[in-house]
Amino acid sequence: MISTTYKQKIAEEHLDVIKIIYFLGKGIMWRTQLKQYLQYFLQMTDKKIASAIAALKDADIIHIHRYCNRQVLRLKKFGIYFLTKQTRKNTASITFTTTKVLKSAFINAILLYELHQRELDMEVNEYIKMIKSNTTLLAKDKSNHHILRPFLQNPFYKNGWEKIRSELEVLEEIRQNNINRLNQHPLTKESIYYYDFNLNAIQSRGVYIGGWHYSNAYTVYDKRVKLHGPIIYIIDANNKYRDVAKLEKLIKEIRDYFDSLLNTPQGFTIQFKIIVEDAKTEMSYRNNSAYNTLCEHSVLNEIELLNLNVLHEVFAGVNLIR
Repeated sequence: MISTTYKQKIAEEHLDVIKIIYFLGKGIMWRTQLKQYLQYFLQMTDKKIASAIAALKDADIIHIHRYCNRQVLRLKKFGIYFLTKQTRKNTASITFTTTKVLKSAFINAILLYELHQRELDMEVNEYIKMIKSNTTLLAKDKSNHHILRPFLQNPFYKNGWEKIRSELEVLEEIRQNNINRLNQHPLTKESIYYYDFNLNAIQSRGVYIGGWHYSNAYTVYDKRVKLHGPIIYIIDANNKYRDVAKLEKLIKEIRDYFDSLLNTPQGFTIQFKIIVEDAKTEMSYRNNSAYNTLCEHSVLNEIELLNLNVLHEVFAGVNLIR
């Protein structure tokens, strides 16, 4: 039996590895993606990465699953309560499901892509804090509404402040109460609309806010320019949005939501990035006349396909989606 003292020693030695798995992978991460983070932030060699993973496994801090010819790491209970400073009794284990595995693959493909595009020079803790504050990619279910708070400090959206405050209150109420309790205290007719489509009900549809674009800039990190509009990632993990009518409906709902909520000023644009798994899926979009028409007729919506090649780089060519 492995002693707690030994586990604590190993956990302290590899604390950044545990943080990356827990915060960026929500406790589940593909080894190929973990390797990229460790190379980027800690400049670790392949040998050191293998040694760290082996040490964590031998100390029973992580479990390694074999999944479609690749390894997926799951943080076990000790690693969670060591990191969060909770008691073992109050710490829930992380279950391993296909949904979580797929979601982790796509979310981290986005994060790694943007990380390399931006060439950010920062430590792991700073990066995690920034992503949690400026995006919904790491948000828990029904906890996306934190992304609205910066609008309340920006005079560019002053006309929408009253609605934003109201929306934050409603979404916080929804977060704190389950459906049964809400049924005991019915929402107003206006709030029912918000419950049907709001920032806390979008993750199940594969929708995430990935940051903000500023005028002609393209980054969440430059605080000297005005907040101009959200960058929306739509992860087409099951290819349902190749039905362009469904994609068009979703984009319209998102657009209507922000226009209504923010009383959006002239020139407000939303950047939509459709995340696909491979070149074949990308081409099926590009060869679709309905998709091309949608893009051509979008005036204040910028629509872009982004092929992160998750099928081959993460899933090793094994098709988990169709």
